[in-house]
Amino acid sequence: MAAFEGFQGSNESRFSPTVYGYSFSNSESVVDKSNIQFSMWKTTIKISISPLIDTGTNEWRVDRKNAISAYLIPSKAMMFADILMKYKQDPEKYNNWGVASGSAYISVINPKSIKPNAEGFAIINIRRISTEGVVEASYSYEVKAGGTYNAVIGFDEKKGTFSQDFDTYASTELDLIAIQLMQYAKAMSNAVAFTVTNNQYDYLDKIAQKVGADFSGGYAKTYTNQSYFSQSGAQQQQSVQPPMSAGLESLIGQ
Repeated sequence: MAAFEGFQGSNESRFSPTVYGYSFSNSESVVDKSNIQFSMWKTTIKISISPLIDTGTNEWRVDRKNAISAYLIPSKAMMFADILMKYKQDPEKYNNWGVASGSAYISVINPKSIKPNAEGFAIINIRRISTEGVVEASYSYEVKAGGTYNAVIGFDEKKGTFSQDFDTYASTELDLIAIQLMQYAKAMSNAVAFTVTNNQYDYLDKIAQKVGADFSGGYAKTYTNQSYFSQSGAQQQQSVQPPMSAGLESLIGQ
């Protein structure tokens, strides 16, 4: 998959590239066989969980059409990254902690709270919840544990001996997910972009003047918060339906 994708709508729309980040798959999950993918679009980080389809040829296909997604702004991304790191230290205390963003609720869940025989390190769950508290769609990604991320110790090519450590890096995948969220939030400060642009400003300004470009204009954006969690007195009910698309305003909330 290309690192960049672009979308160009009407003449009044700005070009909005999509930049892809980490992607992980777990075809051995006891919860949902799925893929989790991160991408940056407009001012948000998009977290998508897609089901894996067994092709019958020893390969799995990612079903992007039936993915469920959460769009997080920088503050929500930092909050969720912090929750993941706290969960890493105390999975029982921080079980089922998450953040709401528009109609989406993303949380981290202890696999053993669902299935006692689960071996995963954590479950990332995304639910789409209506303003009435009805769960319209839900899908999970089971973060892989130490059986996947193991260190090889003391390999001796003459004797053919070695040992393995399955515990030290058991949280590698969870750590990378948290890093992805934190790096996005930091990048959105535009601090690095400012230093680069500031150093090149005189050169770019001369080009702009020569071609008659006007960089003085900005753009305004508005959004509304349609999250169920922004209301009080609502009682949640369970009902799972296939995921459906929604506008950016309802996706990111506040």
